[in-house]
Order: sequence, then C-alpha cells, then structure tokens
Amino acid sequence: MKSIKPFLVRAMVLVLLILVAACGSPDEKKMAFFEKGKKLLESGDVVTARLEFKNAIQIDPDFAQAYHYLGKAELRSKNPKAAFGALAKAVKLDPENTAARLDLGRLFLAANALDQAEEQMDVILKNAPDHEDAILLKAGIYLKKKDPKAVFALLEKLEGKPDLPPGFYLVKASGLEMEKKDQEVASVLAQGQAAHPKSMVLILARIRYFGKHGNATAMEAELVKALDMVPGDLNLSMNLAWVYLQTGQQEKADTILDQVIAQNPEDQKRVFAVAALRLKANQIDKSAALIKQGMKVHPEIYQYTALLSEIYLKKKQLEQASQVLEDYIALADKAPEPDRVKARINIAKLDIILRRADQAESQVDQVLEIDPKNIDAQYLKGRLALARRDGDEAVSRFRAVTEAHPDHLAAYIGLANAYALGKNYDLALDILKKALKRAPNSAKILKGMVRVNILKKDTQAAEENLKQLVSLDPYNIGSIAGLGDFYLAQNRYDEAMDQYRLIQQNKKGEALGHLKMAEALSRTDQVDLAIEELKAGAEKTKDSSVFITSLGKLYLRQGQKEEAVEKFKEALAMDPDNKLAWLTLAGIYERDLEYEKAIALYRDFLSRHKDAWLAANNMAFLLGKTRTSKADLDEALKYARMALELNPDSGLVLDTLGWVNYKAGDLEQAEKNIAKAIEKLPDNLEIQYHYAQVCHDLGNTKEAAAHLKQALAGKRNFPWRQQAQALYEKFYQ
Repeated sequence: MKSIKPFLVRAMVLVLLILVAACGSPDEKKMAFFEKGKKLLESGDVVTARLEFKNAIQIDPDFAQAYHYLGKAELRSKNPKAAFGALAKAVKLDPENTAARLDLGRLFLAANALDQAEEQMDVILKNAPDHEDAILLKAGIYLKKKDPKAVFALLEKLEGKPDLPPGFYLVKASGLEMEKKDQEVASVLAQGQAAHPKSMVLILARIRYFGKHGNATAMEAELVKALDMVPGDLNLSMNLAWVYLQTGQQEKADTILDQVIAQNPEDQKRVFAVAALRLKANQIDKSAALIKQGMKVHPEIYQYTALLSEIYLKKKQLEQASQVLEDYIALADKAPEPDRVKARINIAKLDIILRRADQAESQVDQVLEIDPKNIDAQYLKGRLALARRDGDEAVSRFRAVTEAHPDHLAAYIGLANAYALGKNYDLALDILKKALKRAPNSAKILKGMVRVNILKKDTQAAEENLKQLVSLDPYNIGSIAGLGDFYLAQNRYDEAMDQYRLIQQNKKGEALGHLKMAEALSRTDQVDLAIEELKAGAEKTKDSSVFITSLGKLYLRQGQKEEAVEKFKEALAMDPDNKLAWLTLAGIYERDLEYEKAIALYRDFLSRHKDAWLAANNMAFLLGKTRTSKADLDEALKYARMALELNPDSGLVLDTLGWVNYKAGDLEQAEKNIAKAIEKLPDNLEIQYHYAQVCHDLGNTKEAAAHLKQALAGKRNFPWRQQAQALYEKFYQ
C-alpha cells in the first residue's frame, strides 16, 4: 500500500479544521471575531479591527460589547458621528456597561454637549457614587461650565484616596486656575508630578503653566525632563527650541533645530516645522531659505507654498505673496486639486486686502465651479457682497455657511452685519445671540453685538456687551480699553479715565494706559496734563514713535508748530513706517503753502507705502495745483489713478482725478470724473466749484451757474472760494 504524501496530509488537516470551525456555534463565532478585533485594536490596526467588530455584530445584532469596541475603533479613526452611533447602541443594549457609558460621556464632552455628558455620568454615579472615572469626568463637565465650586465639591469625594490618577490633579489645577489661584495651581501640579513622576500629561501641564507665567528656566527644565523620557520627540524638541529662542540662547536653539532635520532630512513635516518656528521667531530669511530648498525638491507640497506666501505677507510684499500662490496653481495636475483650491482661496483673500474685488470674485467663482459647496468660497462671497453693500447676496451666502457649518462663528458675524446693512438690527442681534449660545466666551461675537447696538443707538445694551467682554477676562487690556473708549465717545470722561487707570495698573498695559489717558485729558482741554502723561509714557517705552507722534499732535493743537514738526521728524527717525507722522507732517507743509516740501515728503512716503491711497491722492492734487509741465501732469495722473485703484469708491479721489484731467486739458474726462465725485459727495463745496469750472470751460453755462451757486451758498469757507467768487462775479452775477 502506498503511503499518503505529506502535502496531502496537511491539506486534509486544513480542511478538517475549516469544517470544525464551520461547525462552531454562533456565540463561538461572534466571540472569535470580537476577540480578534480587540487584539487588532490593541496593536493599532484600527481598520481591520473595525471589520471584525462588524462581523461579530452581523452574527448578533444585540452584541453590546461589540458595539462598544466598534465605537472605540471609530473614535480612533476620528469618526465621531459613527462612534456616537455605536456607543449609544451599546449603552441602549446594556445599560449596565459603565465603560461604554463613560466613553459616550467623553464623546458628549468633546462635542460640548455638556448636559448630555452629565446625564451619562449621573446614571453611573447613581449606582456607584464613588466611581472615580465618572467623578473626574463630571468634574471636567463642570470645568467647561465654568463652575469651579462644583468641580471642587466633586473632587472632595476623592481627596485623600491612595493612587489618585493624573487626571485628578489636572482637573483640580484647572479649577484653581479658573479662580486665578496661581500659587495653588503650581502646588497641585507639583503634587501630581511627585505622585506620577513619569506622567507626560502632568509634565506638559507644568510646561504650559510655566510658559503662561513667563518662567522660561522652569519651562526649559521640564522640557529637558520630557525629552529624556521621549528622546527626539518632535513637538517637545520644537518647544524647547522656542524657549531657547525666546531667552536669547540662539546656539542651543540652532543645535536642536539642526538635529530635528538631521534625524530625517527627507521628512517634510520636520523641515516645515523648523521653517515655521523660525518664521515665528522672526528669522524670516532662514525660514524662507528652508522653504525654498524644500520647494525645489517637492514643489507639489502646498504647505511650502502657503508658508512662503505668509513670509512675503509678513514682509508686506503682497504681490509676491500672491505670485507664489499663482505659481502653485500653474503646476496644474502636478499638484493635488484640493491644494490648488486652497491656493485660489488665499489669492482671493490677498485680492480683498489689495482692494481687487473683481479679481477676488473671479478666484472664488473658479473655486465654486470645482467645489460648489466650498465653505471658504461661500464665506468670501459673502464678504465681497458686504463690501459692495449687497445685503441680500451677503445674507444668502452667510446663511449657506451657517447651515452647513453651524460652528462657523465668522459667518454668523457676517450674517449679522448683512442684516445690519439693511437696518434689520433686531434680526442681526438675534443671529449674534444664537452664535453666542454656541460660543459663550467669544469676544468677536460680543464685539459684533456692540457694533450692532451702537448702530441701533442702544448705548445701554452696547455698554452691557462691553462689560460682558471685560468679565470674560478682567485682565484683558483691549477689552478694558474698549469700555474706556466707549465712555470717552459718550463724553463720560471720569468713567473713561477710571478704565484707563486700570490699564495703567497692568504692567503690560502701562504704555497704552498713558496714551489713552492723554487722549481723555486732551478731550477735556487739559492739554498740559495730556502732554505730561505722554512724556511719562514715552519715558517708560523707549523708542516708541507712537508717543512722539501723539506729542507732536498736542503741540500742534497748542499752536507750537515748530515743536510739533520736530516731534514728527523724531517719530519718523524711530519708525519710517509711521504713516500718521508722515501724513500729518505733509499736511503741515500743505497748510503753510510749502508745497515743494509736501511733494517731496509724499514722494518719499509713497516709495515706502504703495498702498496709501490718501497720500497718492494728495500727491496728485498738489502736482496738479503747482505744476504745469506735461511730465509733471503725467506724474499727477499716475498718482491719481493709483489712488483710484486703491480706493475706487472715494468721491475725493474722483475729484482729484477729474481736476488733474482738467489741468491736463482733457475736459470731457474731467467732467465725467467730477460728476461721479458729486454723486458721492454732493455737499462738498470744493467739488461743486471744480465741476462749475469744467462746465464753464466746456461752454455749459447753465450747469456752471447752478453749481457755482451751490458752492457759494451760505458763508462756509473752502480753499477755492475766492476763485469761485471771481468766476461767478465775472460771468454769472
């Protein structure tokens, strides 16, 4: 008899095993799938684990544990909606499954559904009043509700117990921080670290604490300790490098940042992180060099392009910022389409800053052709509609955003502004109140309510909103200043000064406090005291051109023109970008008829600030007023057109352009531009005279007479009154 070959034996054994497995009960099958899923989940294979749990559920649709672990897998996959469905099902099938209920509570907490989260914890605590995890999670809920007393009442149940988890110390420290008990926060975190010396979450909490309080030495020590536990960790390394950069330890920072890249030079995430940190530290050139190097190798990675655009934006080179984004789009299919869409959105944002509404609209429309539901594009459409005062279109766009993304706070603010544009103030406030329920601590929403209430002329409600802003953070200098400015605008000077004194008490706000106090004193005609206030502020903030400029304005108000001029020059020596100093000094030269000095100043200013429409407008007007050569008038036209491009809706700019057209002999174009200016500013006497002069030279005497009469009606003076009077008396009286 022939022997059976080994491979046939193995095949038969395999078949027998399959048959045995096939004969297993449904319970055995579902448990096999479930246990395998648990092992896969532990090993990190979330996708396959999820399939195993679903296989178990397919066999037994009432298998609560499988739903629980499926929920865990969905959470790991960052799919909260599916996780919620699975966890809710697990709890429904097995109300005694405390672990599933805890996970469901955590999910509710993460989604800010605080009442639902508390409801889950109450069920657990009803049956197990000392359940540690449930107590800590409920305390976390009260933290989010900003109720520290309730937090401490819950934690008292755990005080004194052995082996308290790190979460206990974190929650307690957070509650104490809410009550501004900084020393106790430090003590609790120290206790936690003593109990759990290797707890990374506690180490990170201490790092955040020391960072908040500016204790760089302690922060450095904690980061070094953390890196000993997790050598080479990217986030910890970057944070330590940032501490070194902040404390002037440049060599140490460079060593760490070089090591970060050296660990894996091909890892674009590392290169990008170092470049971003150097940009944050204002090491712009070093950051740009890293980015450009990365772009040569991987031009298709959008993060590089976005950061290089940001670098140009930081350097105020907006055109270059836009161009690198255009270059990325030009890669076409070599770059992912979603990233090209992002580039178009960012170009549109830059176009809005550059007042190129048509180009911004074109970019946004192209995005919507590719992705009609793109939220960023819809939002920008709303902003563009607001800018052209198309309230209906703006409402439609912002509403589409809020319906698709109920947490898009900026869209709620835009929607409220759109309603306010149509004077639907109550509806605007309803929208903002709805948004405030979603984000009770949003300063932006409260500021929006202030604006709408002021438009509504409800100063009492506006004041309440401003007080709410201060209550959100009683140490916030901007909020205190905002309330002070409101009182100042209401001529409630004593209350305004009380707020400004509060700012002065804060070391960070001391300078602003002096500046604001000087403004209030100036408004009450206490100019000498205002000057003393500014001098005190300037002494405490060396090299501050803002204080010097403000001093110059007060000297000018007192008629001390020479002293004022010297202050403006001093301010410009400190800060050549101080626009107010440039423009005020040029204005002084104009008023003194020192036109050549004013022209020289405007020309220098415009070489630095090509986006200043007022300077371009004034430059064009002065050239048109004082020069007659074709070259000079061509230059005047260039500046007038620049001003119009920067501010196309300005009646003043249209008048300037029209007047330069007139001086250059182009009467028809002059008449068109000045007519548009009158539509925008019908009460401006100077524009009325300009239009009359152009009509007179065109032989349109009826129009000339009518507009001269409007210019000369009443006794209001304006720079061209003598010329208007002479023209009227000679031809039209």
